[in-house]
Amino acid sequence: MEAGQGAYVVVGDMTMAREYAGAFQRAGLTSLDAFLRHSASQSLGKPGLPSWRERVRVELDGTGGGERVVYVKRFRRPPIGAQWGRVVQGVVRHGTAWIEWHWMRRLAADGIATATPVAFGERMRGAREEASVLVSAAVPGVSLESWVRDRTSRCPRVLVTQLAEFVGRFHGRGYVHRDLYLSHVFFDERSGELRLIDLQRVMRPRWRRVRWQIKDLAALDYSTPRSAATSTDRVRFLRRYLGLRRLGESGRRLVRRVRAKSMNIARHDQRRRARLFVERVN
Repeated sequence: MEAGQGAYVVVGDMTMAREYAGAFQRAGLTSLDAFLRHSASQSLGKPGLPSWRERVRVELDGTGGGERVVYVKRFRRPPIGAQWGRVVQGVVRHGTAWIEWHWMRRLAADGIATATPVAFGERMRGAREEASVLVSAAVPGVSLESWVRDRTSRCPRVLVTQLAEFVGRFHGRGYVHRDLYLSHVFFDERSGELRLIDLQRVMRPRWRRVRWQIKDLAALDYSTPRSAATSTDRVRFLRRYLGLRRLGESGRRLVRRVRAKSMNIARHDQRRRARLFVERVN
């Protein structure tokens, strides 16, 4: 949910959600350096993650003896290529963490559920980023990737419909994700709510928008196991996404383009996995 006016406070060189400020202060997390140095409860590294990027899970003491879990993304001295890529995107005065901080708040304001940003800080030298930190509240539920992996049956039709409407609303607002795999969509089975996470590459393209939308749809298609969704389910998803009762020629063309892009993603992922395997062996 988008925080309203007064929901954030400035503590040192960090901006914090007011409701989390007390827990951060009790943990000694009152500056950018404190967040960068903090010994995390759990490191969430993954293969291929560059050394200048780090994801950690931190447990905070809440009021009344409760516990709050937050996830911290830390960026230290991004290499020149990453710095240049940020500037090319038009983000000159802010660092890497600010990008996702911005999109979290922007999407929430547009009615797209995502993780709640609770703290942000950065150190810039002109356009050069030295360090930045983004902290978000734990998202309820699990990723759809985990959810479908733990099931032995197909996804319920109601969930296929819900996901199609969710992605359709996201694209309908003009956004594209560019990493829209099942691992980046969280599902809370208790509330039935979907949330979009990892917004680092989100953008609102002014041109060639359909190209990026097809990439998003293909990423979902590729990351959905065949055991979880049949070809019929996938066509049903696209029909609902388009808001059509049946696909015309333009809809069938979209199906072909999504399938072709999905196969391209599969080939690229195979090459990436092979490269990572060789790096680990060597």
